[in-house]
Amino acid sequence: MAYVDTTFERGGDVVKTVAKAFAGWTASAGGGRFYGEERVPYRGDVTIRSAVWLSEAFSLDPVMASLSFGDSIEFPRDFTSQFDNGILRASVARGEVSIVIELNQMLPWIVTSNGKPAVDAGYFQIAQHQKSVYLLRHMLVFNLPTSRAGDYREWDLLPFLPGGLVERNRRRH
Repeated sequence: MAYVDTTFERGGDVVKTVAKAFAGWTASAGGGRFYGEERVPYRGDVTIRSAVWLSEAFSLDPVMASLSFGDSIEFPRDFTSQFDNGILRASVARGEVSIVIELNQMLPWIVTSNGKPAVDAGYFQIAQHQKSVYLLRHMLVFNLPTSRAGDYREWDLLPFLPGGLVERNRRRH
């Protein structure tokens, strides 16, 4: 099941990602977390890998902080929030997180270990719900087309027989 849906607006200048956090939420020690990614075609032969991390950073409730790994913790459906820090805009409603990033030069551009350009909107504290604090990270990795250099065979230089078959033994003629 796909938990992340990425689309483009204004000719690709705005990237909009919807993450189904409620459906993909998993329990962890002291809280929960969500991770989802999707690869989508962008412009020309460029594709984008859109990855979303949402985690419960810490709980202000001592009972929640003492839960062990594997305890059932669900992402709250009644959680609503708005966040805008100039880099990304995020809203949380009905168990989904909507993220909007406007592509421009002022974004935190990085180069990945593979040499790919990326926007890394690092961990931001987007909201506090009940006694839990939530962090969001959104990363867009641009996969540029690669040249297809390799070995090419010059099939047109091979000797062919009139019947279209490759000549295997010249001594027969």
